[in-house]
Amino acid sequence: MATETETPVDLPGRIALAALSTAAGGRAEVEVRGRWHEPVNIFTVVALPPGSRRSAVFSAIIRPLLDVERDLANDAKVAIAAAELERRIATERAEKAARTAIGADPLNAGQAIGLATDAAMAAESADHRQAAQPVPARKPHPTDRSCVGRIGRLTILPQ
Repeated sequence: MATETETPVDLPGRIALAALSTAAGGRAEVEVRGRWHEPVNIFTVVALPPGSRRSAVFSAIIRPLLDVERDLANDAKVAIAAAELERRIATERAEKAARTAIGADPLNAGQAIGLATDAAMAAESADHRQAAQPVPARKPHPTDRSCVGRIGRLTILPQ
């Protein structure tokens, strides 16, 4: 790629290492010794003067990473929609069971309250289950500090 783009040899190498670090982010560790483990992360900055064609190299190497990210986000949409629907159904069932328990005659009140309690617990459980939206490998807004705490790692890609 360096020959094709007429760029320094280390430019595509450094960007490729950064892309691999992003792809493996949080999935690999090195056991230094004993119980000392470190994540396999790298921190790299590529600084070249304007017109040095770094954007062409960067785009070519990062494109597959962004394609996978887009596919994961699209796949997550289905799981997120299903989780939201499950939560709505469970909540409506709990509300219906509560209305039934309120209107139940005294002889059947115990059973109706038990069913309403079970439905309420199922609705609460559905509230806690969420499909995860992939965290994009993007350049965060300067005030966006929540990414780092939530995922424990951060990749910053120029826009």
